[in-house]
Amino acid sequence: MGVRPHPSLPQGGGSEPHPALPPSGGLQRATLPIFFENGEGEPAAAAAPYTLHPAPCGDLRRVLRGYFARMFREAKPLAAIFLMKKNMNTKLIALYVLDQILGIVGMGVALFWSAGRIDWWPAWAAIAVWLACYTAMDILLLRFNPDLMAERLTPPKGAKTWDRAILSILRLLQLVRYILAGLDQRYGWTSGFPLAAQIAALIVCALSYALLTWAMASNAFFSQIVRIQSDRGHTAVTNGPYRYVRHPAYVGMIFFELAMPTLLASWWAIIVSGLCAILLILRTALEDRTLQAELTGYVNYARQVRYRLLPGIW
Repeated sequence: MGVRPHPSLPQGGGSEPHPALPPSGGLQRATLPIFFENGEGEPAAAAAPYTLHPAPCGDLRRVLRGYFARMFREAKPLAAIFLMKKNMNTKLIALYVLDQILGIVGMGVALFWSAGRIDWWPAWAAIAVWLACYTAMDILLLRFNPDLMAERLTPPKGAKTWDRAILSILRLLQLVRYILAGLDQRYGWTSGFPLAAQIAALIVCALSYALLTWAMASNAFFSQIVRIQSDRGHTAVTNGPYRYVRHPAYVGMIFFELAMPTLLASWWAIIVSGLCAILLILRTALEDRTLQAELTGYVNYARQVRYRLLPGIW
């Protein structure tokens, strides 16, 4: 069985020797890597360097041109994969932002439709807090942890049944709260609510979401569902606000739930928000129990940071 030279190799010809080679009329020996065709017509590297006479400059240029053309052809699939990944990230970002916009629009519709008016400053203030918080979260995610965006938008399977139930009830109660606040504004069920309390509640809402954003920025495993993220190398987080309490995000969420209806000046909404706060406390307890039972290293972390929500209390 013979070996045939690859068609891209020079078959002779040319006018002048390569300038790097000695200007001799005799045969000069050079050891260069060379490719041959295998039985299927594909180039195959020689088992050892092949000793050959140097080709003239024109043929050498053709060899290099063919070699780099082949490298370019092989690089095309890699470039396609890179572009596809970039497009997937762009699509993911668009979906994530769209999901947040729809959430804010839904809250606005629930508030203004039930109130029957749009000149209601507490509602606009609430939307502004939401918008500022979402913007800050998006910037932090894109800057420090873009993988978390995919986790939060489309979390994989593995959520606890009790967690799905709590989240469903919580979202329903939050919608009811906004509708009740709007109806309260329309029909005047709550009157004489102090303006100072509303302004203080607005400040608490902003600070609560600031704490929530800080917790998310410090926690690379800040998922929307309770699950052990073994696929992402889940570990106990001990930096940021997690140095003081084990569930700082819930602290921010609970204070927000209690401050929001105060901003909207509705006692009926405050009652519903109280139920939301109770659900969040229940979720905190169940999540903490799950982490201690299933997450490696969390028990030691719990010994170091003793309190779940409020230092010195619980």
